[in-house]
Amino acid sequence: MTKKSVKEKAKSIRPAADLRTIVAENIKKYRIRQYGDKGQAKAAKEFDISVAQWNKWESGSILPGLDYQAKLASFFGILMETLRGEEIWDSCTELEFEDQKRSTGLVIQFWRKKRFPRRSPEEVAEIFSREFIAVSSDKWKSWECGHLIPSDEEMANICILLEIDEDRFYEDVPREVYEKTSYVREIPSPSPVESSPDSGVEDVSLTLAVSERDKRIDDLNQEIARLNQELGKRDQRIADLETRLKSRSRGKRNASDNAE
Repeated sequence: MTKKSVKEKAKSIRPAADLRTIVAENIKKYRIRQYGDKGQAKAAKEFDISVAQWNKWESGSILPGLDYQAKLASFFGILMETLRGEEIWDSCTELEFEDQKRSTGLVIQFWRKKRFPRRSPEEVAEIFSREFIAVSSDKWKSWECGHLIPSDEEMANICILLEIDEDRFYEDVPREVYEKTSYVREIPSPSPVESSPDSGVEDVSLTLAVSERDKRIDDLNQEIARLNQELGKRDQRIADLETRLKSRSRGKRNASDNAE
């Protein structure tokens, strides 16, 4: 997988003009979809934070950290870029883009460990900030975790810091690094000298098919869990209504008996 193929598909992401406001609006919009107009307490409980802090997120008083943004996106079932108001055009599917971010993150992590084997991501982020542009440790870790993809300028600076040719950033990485993601189709194939007679396109296609199947199964299981949760809520509302009707009916009978 070449850097060019990833960047061509990802370059259509446009940064939000006012990130704090857009994230706040999206948090509120998706929270209302999930919990209704008065669901702030339930949403806050899911993230183990106070209602006051949640309200600050929705009002735009404070911007959630990148870790929380990733959790929010996962919780609402959307891309992190969608939460941040960064538009992804039709150059690739959401699944492809998520896999591209994960593979890019794994490659950054591989070269960071090779160039700075005794330094933590936080320490490397400090070095990057001193040498190039200010980057928080959370943002660097978000790159490595695949939550965010670096911009062209950031990627060029990462290559300089890690002392790797930008054109060889992806090609010189061992194959097993990529196998943690389902985006297998563009993994560099072994050279004819290294490949065995039994290896071939079938192995790559099978790996891709199995990975995509597992991904679809996970997605279906998540959808089933969500539907079961909705059914549970509906059944509870029906039970509450039946209880109210029975209580009201008993009240009317008692009033009638007293009148007689």
